[in-house]
Amino acid sequence: MKTVPHYRIDLELPEEDRWRHVIQKEKAAAGAVLREALDVVRDYIPTRALQKLAATAFETLYRASGGLYMDEMQAWASALRIPLGEMVMIQCSYELSHADLRKLLPKFPNLRDMFRFPRLGCTIGIHDVPGHGLTHFRSLDWPLETAGAATRLFTFDQDGREFITAGIAGYTGVLSGMLPGAYSVSMNWAPCEANPRFEFGPAFLLRHVLETCDTYAEARRALRDTELSANVFFALCGAKAGEACVIERTTTEAAVRNYRGKPLVQGNHFVSPKFAHLNPCDTEMECSQDEDDEDDDDDGSLIEDSEGRASVLCHLLSANRAKYSRRTMGPIIRSHPVCNDLTVHSVIYCPAQGTTDIWPGN
Repeated sequence: MKTVPHYRIDLELPEEDRWRHVIQKEKAAAGAVLREALDVVRDYIPTRALQKLAATAFETLYRASGGLYMDEMQAWASALRIPLGEMVMIQCSYELSHADLRKLLPKFPNLRDMFRFPRLGCTIGIHDVPGHGLTHFRSLDWPLETAGAATRLFTFDQDGREFITAGIAGYTGVLSGMLPGAYSVSMNWAPCEANPRFEFGPAFLLRHVLETCDTYAEARRALRDTELSANVFFALCGAKAGEACVIERTTTEAAVRNYRGKPLVQGNHFVSPKFAHLNPCDTEMECSQDEDDEDDDDDGSLIEDSEGRASVLCHLLSANRAKYSRRTMGPIIRSHPVCNDLTVHSVIYCPAQGTTDIWPGN
């Protein structure tokens, strides 16, 4: 397991100063990721005029909708000499991944296929491991070649209250994290039936939850009930027996699948019948939670193997758990296809013990 740089972020500092020490050391790594992400955006928005228009629109709408962490974004943008609008657009990559001009411009065939941002594929599993308690396995897939090398751990400190996140240098949202002794949480990309809105972005909600929710119950309520900008899957793993669930979300509704002693897994397709109609196609996963599982392989190479990833992780977690240790749990999350060519990092959280193990890259 490679050593991943670990930084402390003091939330008592003004936003513009919180990342100063990280920027000084990680400017090159963060710059490489953000420039690659911008190149992806520019591939899908081919003219500079439209790129500027999109960046301005994102900044304006994001600011108008509440604009969390804007000064943090400004600090990174200034250091990397990236316009703030473009920085905001990249920070809203999750929302971008749901943007589809085919739905906005059905009468303009020359434009409607222009913007089709790549999807984010991820796999999570939660299971009770003897000696470790409920354990949260999470693999992050993202089509950015530079992201693996930019994987970092961050401990956020607010007046002695600390939580840890597995993130990417330059990204202010949270893709997964843990409040030791309480819970861990992560997000997976979900199929969406509409273009994104400017409500609470899932990655920003995860950070807000870790900053403000002290218990599993509080985090569960916030993830279940907060109105969102786009569909998403949240995985929540508590420190006490039975405290684990996957929360399948649309912008306004939720379906909760609770841990019931068998591996609780989630890829990038809806499992709950309530949202089955949102999956591009129907199929059944071998290792389900007493519900049918659907695949969404029409949404690109990142999630076309969603069923396979979830099924493999489910069966691995069903093996002889009595022999699991921090060393032997690593190969579970690093097994193909859970870990694949697009994997940015793999992480295992044990909330009861307060431990985090991370493997950057694939």
